[in-house]
Amino acid sequence: MKTIFVNLLAVLVLFVLGCQENQITDPVPEGATDKTQVQEDYKYGTISLQRMLIDPNPVGNSYFIIYGQVDYKYTLVAANPMVPSSQTHFDLYLNIMGDLSYYCTVCPYSEEDELAGSIESSSEDIILVTGHFISQIEKTYRIQGREDGMVLKCRFLITPNTVELSAMWLALESNSVKATDNN
Repeated sequence: MKTIFVNLLAVLVLFVLGCQENQITDPVPEGATDKTQVQEDYKYGTISLQRMLIDPNPVGNSYFIIYGQVDYKYTLVAANPMVPSSQTHFDLYLNIMGDLSYYCTVCPYSEEDELAGSIESSSEDIILVTGHFISQIEKTYRIQGREDGMVLKCRFLITPNTVELSAMWLALESNSVKATDNN
């Protein structure tokens, strides 16, 4: 009687276990418990800022020269790569430093030309990846030492291989009109 009871109990346990829903039995890769996988492969670079820019004030034939650089550091981050529409983004760090000088169109350049302002700023941005892994961001930098609210606007293109400065212009904060850059 005792063996019948043990056998009946074993059959009952096997029956209960066999009727449960199957769970995923795929092996979990080592270290993959976090659903966000970050590529810690940062890329670094420097973009030179040496251009002539049109003065956004309504004064004809007036220009500025900018001298400086943008240092960047970025990486591509893939969040939930197993999901069909994974959310991929760039972590982008920008550091800009530069000086803005008046440019006289009727006189030769001089080291003593008046300094019109300076730019120094750092930023950290998260940019969602679009389309073919090309994204863009537009940044506005206040020009220090100016009372007219002049700002430098920069448009950057970000790809998995590089960061590029695609456009740069001066604008007045109260004026949304874009002054194109003159290369």
